[in-house]
Amino acid sequence: MITFQNQEIPNTGTVIFKEYQNGSVVSTTELDKIYFGSTLIWEKYKANNINLNIVNSVNNQTLTSTVIIRDGFDNISGDIIATESSNSPISLSPGDYTIEVRTEGFETFYNNVSVNSSTPPNQNMVVALSPTLLANQIRIILTWGESPSDLNSHLKISNGTTIAYNNKTMDGLRLGVDDTTAYGPETITIDNVNNSLVYNYIVYDYSNVSTIGVKGCEVNVYTSSGSYKFIAENVSRAWEVFAIQNGEVVPKNIYRSTI
Repeated sequence: MITFQNQEIPNTGTVIFKEYQNGSVVSTTELDKIYFGSTLIWEKYKANNINLNIVNSVNNQTLTSTVIIRDGFDNISGDIIATESSNSPISLSPGDYTIEVRTEGFETFYNNVSVNSSTPPNQNMVVALSPTLLANQIRIILTWGESPSDLNSHLKISNGTTIAYNNKTMDGLRLGVDDTTAYGPETITIDNVNNSLVYNYIVYDYSNVSTIGVKGCEVNVYTSSGSYKFIAENVSRAWEVFAIQNGEVVPKNIYRSTI
């Protein structure tokens, strides 16, 4: 807290300046900053609410989870600053955080979250958890924001097969939900990776939102040897994210206009 003329000014919330005449309030002004001389002693910011929608990535069913919050990015083992229920909004003051989501029978999920003065006061985030993998399985999970409404997952295989919205299941390969109403998830599971084949994974903006495209979408890949996270940084209609060669994930990160 900051004390200013014997009044405590909160680190979050609102400070109102009231102008009086003859004992009555004639105007009120919400303050963004307070200076003492030329020194800035207070600046308005508000806590940010993160609304997590935690789901099973395979069937999009809601899950009950434990959410753990740590200070700083990529902090997966440091001191815990808060533990929340998956059904409650998470209120965060400006700063950088790591969010961990745990549910029995699912792979643990980690994500970095940054809150600053330009962050919207309420954010919706889909957390799509992968069921614990079986031997030699690989699972690919695509999530994104409220726009575009429809991103598509395409898994092109060197034997000529493609798994996508129009061909969801074939020979141990399957696409779960084909989401067309934003956020995702869209999940492709490979039950038994064939090391003689090459698998190429591509995200495509079916909605064709030229101002956004695939930018900001996130792909999480779970394998028996570890997990990988890819985030699209460019505006483009198609994004070739990675390949699987000899059972290994090989980053590609190629942006283009068509699949």
